[in-house]
Amino acid sequence: MPGLQESPENYREVTSKTPRKGPYLILSCVIAFAVNYVLKNTQQGNKMAVKTATVFKHCPSTLFYGPEERMIQRAAEQNGIDPALLKAIIWVESSCDPYAVSSKGAQGLMQLMPRFHPLKNPFLPKENITRGAEYLAQLLQRFSHEEAVAAYNAGPESVLRYGGIPPFPETQNYVQRVAAAYKFFSLLPD
Repeated sequence: MPGLQESPENYREVTSKTPRKGPYLILSCVIAFAVNYVLKNTQQGNKMAVKTATVFKHCPSTLFYGPEERMIQRAAEQNGIDPALLKAIIWVESSCDPYAVSSKGAQGLMQLMPRFHPLKNPFLPKENITRGAEYLAQLLQRFSHEEAVAAYNAGPESVLRYGGIPPFPETQNYVQRVAAAYKFFSLLPD
């Protein structure tokens, strides 16, 4: 359909038609609560909570079963990355909200910074996931698994400067949250 990929409004319309009934909805809710629980319990002092409303708005029908699932699988395969790691980063970065914008200006599912990752439309999941996976693959070639995750959050310069995971509480918390989500997503069947 011409123009379908151009507009976030059209994207919302398409994803809202993804089946949300029966066992898929129940399983999605259980998964959302379980991941939310895992993430909350890996944070120091439980200070930062995942927004459950956002999780239920975006994740149940898309990250696990919808169009993003296929995009994640494809991007992971093309870049030699475990799809569970991409899902974990998406979960922690944006709570699966394709329209998320951080206070620092990072955009989309994988929270890419426009000055480093200029995209035609950063809110289109396919563009955002594809570019985010490419960037993560580059980091994984340079660093260990945990250091690559830290570099995704704090930048590769910080990881190089500190010779590993930087001592920033935000980055250390981020690495823990991604590790917990990665462990969870690794346990899910394909």
